[in-house]
Formats: sequence, structure tokens, C-alpha cells
Amino acid sequence: MTESIPGRRIADCLVMLHDPGAEWANPYYFHRIRPLLAEVAEQVDLESAKTLAHDPADVAAYRSLAAAVEDDDLARVAARRSRIGYRVGDDYRPHREIGSDELGQQGAELGGRGGDVLVVVPFRDDSADGGRLRNLLACLLALNDQSLPRDRYRICVVESDERSRWRDRIAPLADDYLFAPKPGPFNKSWAVNTGVVQAGRDAEMICVLDADALVDREFLERNARRFDRPGTGAFLPFRDLTYLDAHATNQAIENRCLKNSAGIDTERIRGFLVYRSPGVCVWLHREVFDAVDGMDERFEGWGGEDIAFVTRLQLAAPFLVFDDPMYHAHHEPSSYLVGGETVNAHIPRFDWKPQHPIGDIDRFQAINP
Repeated sequence: MTESIPGRRIADCLVMLHDPGAEWANPYYFHRIRPLLAEVAEQVDLESAKTLAHDPADVAAYRSLAAAVEDDDLARVAARRSRIGYRVGDDYRPHREIGSDELGQQGAELGGRGGDVLVVVPFRDDSADGGRLRNLLACLLALNDQSLPRDRYRICVVESDERSRWRDRIAPLADDYLFAPKPGPFNKSWAVNTGVVQAGRDAEMICVLDADALVDREFLERNARRFDRPGTGAFLPFRDLTYLDAHATNQAIENRCLKNSAGIDTERIRGFLVYRSPGVCVWLHREVFDAVDGMDERFEGWGGEDIAFVTRLQLAAPFLVFDDPMYHAHHEPSSYLVGGETVNAHIPRFDWKPQHPIGDIDRFQAINP
């Protein structure tokens, strides 16, 4: 059987409707498109569609459905309106779990005290299973395996929590480990600002990178070189972000971090795309960061902080978007909607005017680690 692009549109809709990973990729975007996905599914009455409803990761059922159905107007509309998509490689398969203990056995050669590139990774993991820690360790191992000379870049991890939980695991893989004490909801914006202010030193280029990102070996060199182009103040290195499922994440981490591969095997991928995602990674000149007063520290919890930052960067400096692949490692959801909106929907996007110095590590009540 031969798949068609129209057939895949319908199969994609069914997978996204029935796999919770689509909602986890972006709850807000999924909430908006879910009714249309359900309408598409109601029009398909095939055995392969029923199989996908029970097991949306069944690749054989997906291929069968994509080859058996013709496109319709609803699926075409869904493909145009949805900010979420689906992709699966020809060699996708189940994979053993890679845990943080296995990654913790790896070492790194750190870069010293210099560097014109600063990578800031904000982090919190107060979960029972330590899944976010596993992702952070993979992220750091990939960052320490780069083609860019190690003395040109610094890695700063800012752990923000009520107490320092993972210092011993993180510090050996980062040039700077900072503990920013804060109970209550995670404040990514403040954590990022703290990293830049406290560890920026003479860095000319800032990379803000989420702890769940898994990057290739050329990532830092390729993006640092982009600032050589006139009219580049800030940029997103990607258009579409792939949220890997659990098996694809384990496979990617094993190959990239344990087997020393240079990148991600796209044939082993399965996951959900977020089209034109504003989060996970942004690059900018340090003077641009200062000009916009960093990220907006009013945002508490998940939702809106990244798009607010990117929007202000677009107004403040020449802003570019590239089309590199970008991958987000799987973890259990840590964000939800309230009445169909993110918890920060009430915060204006353009009027960040800090009333105190940004990145003040003692801004919130001090708690000893």
C-alpha cells in the first residue's frame, strides 16, 4: 500500500486526537484544534482507525490508514489551522529506558572562566521519578560534545526551587551551577535573567536553552557563526519543534550521549511537531538582552513567557528565524490550562518595565539549599 500526503493528513488527525503526547506538546494549541480533529475522526470508519484509537503509536495501523483513505475538506482545514503536527520515522520502534543514573556516569571537560558564548539553562525537577533531571543531564552532555572550541563557551545551569535538589549531579557538567531559591511556581524568566546577570561576564552571545532540548554536535558553532551576518540581533534557530515520545527520546539520548553520535537519527523519531514554537531555544546579543531588560519576570508557571520575550525581541532588534531541526525530550506533563487559557494569559505582552534589578538571585525569600 502506498501512502499519500492527503491520506497522511487524516491519519495524523486521528493520532493527534488519541495520543496524549499531542496535548502535552502544547496544551493551548491542542485545546484550540481538538474539536476539528474529532470531526475528522468521526468520518473514518476503518479497522486501522479503530486500532489507532486504542494504540496511536501503532505504526502499521498508521501506514494502513494513510494508504486507505482519501483527503477531505475537514482534514485539509485541520492541516492549515493546527499548530501541532505528527511525524514518525520508518525505523521507529520501542526502546529501553535510559535513566539519569546511567547518564550520571559520564564526565565532561569544562571550559574555564572565559568564552564569548553563554548558554543559560533554567531548571527545576521536583518530580518523583527525576525525569526532568535525566533530560537535563542529556542536554548537558550534548552541550559538552560540541565542535565549537570548549574555551569559547560557558554553560550555566540555574536550578530554581525551594531547595537545591540536584547540585551534585549537575555541577560536574556545567561551568556555573547557580541555586536560585524560590518556592511556589517555577519562574523561568527570572531563572534565565539570573543566569545571564550572574554568569554573563564578557559573553557577547547568549543562548537560552530549555533543559529538555537535545542538540547536535554543530549546534553552538553553527549558531554562533550566524551573528556574523549583518542585521542579526536575535534569532530562533528552528521553525518547528519536535516533541519526541518516550521511546524516541530514549533512543536519541542513547545514541547522542552514550554512543557519541553527532546528531539525531530521524528514521527512529516519533513525536509531535509544534509549528513556529517560540520556546525551547533563542539566541541573542548580550546588548539586545540588556536593551529589553531580559525576560519578563512577572510570568509564574507555564505559559506565555517565551512568546512575550520573542515578541519584544522582534520589536527591539533585527530578528531572524532559521529552519534547523530541534528536539524536545519526553517528560510527563507539568503544565495545564485553566478555563482554556494559560495561567499567565492576563499578563500584557509588551509592557515589561522592571521595578527592581533583573536577575536578582535574592529576589525571593532566601532558603538555604
